[in-house]
Amino acid sequence: MLGYRFGRLNWIFGVALAIGFVFLGLFAMVRSVSNSWPGPLTLSQPALKDPIPATFFGMTINHLHSTPWPSIPFASIRTWDTGVVWSNLNPAPGVYTWEGLDWLINLSQDRGVDLVFTFGSTPRWVSSKPNTPTPYGPGLCAPPGSLKYWDEFVQAIVMRAHNRIKFWEIWNEPQDASFYCGDIAAMSELQRRAYKIIKTVDPEAKVLTPSPVGRQGLKWMADFLATGAGEYADIAAFHGYWDTTAESIKSVIEYYRQVFDQGGQGKKPVWDTEASWGENARSSDPDAQAAFLAKYYLLHWSGGVSRFFWYSYDNVLFGGLWDSATGLHKAGLAYREIHKWMMGAAISKPCGEVGYFSGVWTCDFSRPNGYVARVVWRHSGQSAYRPSDQFRQYRDLDGGTYQVNGEVQIGTKPILLENMSGF
Repeated sequence: MLGYRFGRLNWIFGVALAIGFVFLGLFAMVRSVSNSWPGPLTLSQPALKDPIPATFFGMTINHLHSTPWPSIPFASIRTWDTGVVWSNLNPAPGVYTWEGLDWLINLSQDRGVDLVFTFGSTPRWVSSKPNTPTPYGPGLCAPPGSLKYWDEFVQAIVMRAHNRIKFWEIWNEPQDASFYCGDIAAMSELQRRAYKIIKTVDPEAKVLTPSPVGRQGLKWMADFLATGAGEYADIAAFHGYWDTTAESIKSVIEYYRQVFDQGGQGKKPVWDTEASWGENARSSDPDAQAAFLAKYYLLHWSGGVSRFFWYSYDNVLFGGLWDSATGLHKAGLAYREIHKWMMGAAISKPCGEVGYFSGVWTCDFSRPNGYVARVVWRHSGQSAYRPSDQFRQYRDLDGGTYQVNGEVQIGTKPILLENMSGF
């Protein structure tokens, strides 16, 4: 018995030590984020009673002239990284080349999708730092040397759009000197002036904040809103790149929402206008990519994000869902399925881990006809999962449907448990 007691005490001590290390690790993780944005998370879970609309699903398509229009559904596209930027549209004072913009507007209207225009890429001739190098050309990162030319371009492009562009994003990833090498005060002034011009020309248009990314982006946005610039935005924007662990986005969204809330913008819609797993080399396994995409769409809506734009449909190096040789990748097929699972359903229980350190994540859905469903997956590994008796079948991200007979096997790719066929 004495040996048993000592063995049991050693076991208890080992468990306690392991738990202590886990908590230390979590504390370090939270502390690392807090170094960029101090303060505990205090947000309540957003209201999710409304059905998920088609507008939630956005997409970036880089090569619109050569890529066939996707077969997967989405409601909006973004102009960034399509070549339709300020430096190309306004190559000299008073000179505008609208062909690319007009083509893109006509395409979006023909296909029935919204268009989000993103300002940025300052023409070198107006740049306040014309010789500053960037990966995209000298001077493109700086605010204009004369605000007169900013005002003229904003006025000209909004007039040219003829109310056909309803969403205007003021800058792309301004915390990164590759995209913006000015100060926050200058960006705040660009936001204020653009907002007033856009609203004068088209009072129904919606203006987004700049869209920062990462830990630096949290601090940048907090400082930007501290200038009062949030008063000149209808929508709060960010980019949700973080790491290859999709579940991380839950905390990322919470931190950005806290920044918006503390900056007086907590009641405005929140959009993630660009995110994915990032470079394909970081997440090269097709099944891991499919799992990541599905979780990202689920966790964005569950976290209170109104629109999410994937980056990118046809980029072979960054979050690609399709290529001309093989067609839709597994992640592209997963997008099609997650759109079916989510569109028109309401989240009755937000996405989250079941208990502490269980590794099992769930989200619950409902539809007006009595349909109920549960999405379930594991953070890592595989295990058996016994759903309640109401669930009769499940769907996977490959489009298969299977009967539930007792336990089901779950892994990192979400499955959808259903009480009936509800689509």
